[in-house]
Amino acid sequence: MTKTFASLLFLTVVTTGCENSRSKLDDMAPAKLPKALQIDSVAAASADHSGTTEDRLARIENTLAKYREPLEFLSKVYEQQQQQADQEARREHAPDAMFAVPVAGDLEVGMVEGPSTAYVTIVKAFDFACPYCMKVNDTMHELVKDYGGKVRVVYKNLVVHPETATMGHLASCAAAKQHKYLEFKDAFWTNAFTPYAQSRGADADKMGKDHILAFSKDLGLDTAKSDPTGTWSLEARDFEENGRRIGSLRLPTLVVQEGGYRTRTLGTNARRFFEGLHAAIYGAPHAAISGAARAAISGAARAGSGSPK
Repeated sequence: MTKTFASLLFLTVVTTGCENSRSKLDDMAPAKLPKALQIDSVAAASADHSGTTEDRLARIENTLAKYREPLEFLSKVYEQQQQQADQEARREHAPDAMFAVPVAGDLEVGMVEGPSTAYVTIVKAFDFACPYCMKVNDTMHELVKDYGGKVRVVYKNLVVHPETATMGHLASCAAAKQHKYLEFKDAFWTNAFTPYAQSRGADADKMGKDHILAFSKDLGLDTAKSDPTGTWSLEARDFEENGRRIGSLRLPTLVVQEGGYRTRTLGTNARRFFEGLHAAIYGAPHAAISGAARAAISGAARAGSGSPK
């Protein structure tokens, strides 16, 4: 009985204490808003549920109309603050941000390894004279292979050593147009940069045009493709006309013939060019060319033609 009475007394005291306890906030006077922003009537209108729905809506509309200017002011202040916050946010990189790099041009010419449906795209900007770029080359291959269609690598030219790497990058662009970019890239690291690096830069020819063309042919690349002269459709009579036009200028003329092209038509084209040149300079048609001049022209044509393949 005594224990029960004591328990009831304790609960009564606790309950009374809770009911009579005051918070420090109870002694604080509410902050007074400027008169223009005191919208007690709005709260009163919202609390007034009397009348029909139309009456209640009318009271709210009237109250909002009455305080239209201060509400518009607050809206403008909020908009300005939001714009400032957006500007500050743009200056800081979010930890989960994703940055877009334009790769459309590189994809178009085939400078990519891996499927277009890959979830992750790695963009590798590199220089063909960079040893660290070469070291990570195998890593890129392994990522694409190990993740089985989930990763692709897009390659971008970033020439840091133009005096050494430019020729390799130009050749890689040509290889990409023939759908052999990856093959060329790997071959360049093996056949050009590796011996160049092993010689500590002494064997600069390994990074040069002639050496690049040599191993490019082994890859099945057409090294004359996209050569502007490869699109000419000139015939023998056109070369004769070219010689005639040059000769008609009546200027001292030195003709230098580039060799190395073993084609069956080079000798014929060279002979017709010199015939047109001789006729324009000396006014002699083809039939009137002297025996000595004809022999010189024929000799030049034979020297230029070489042995056909």
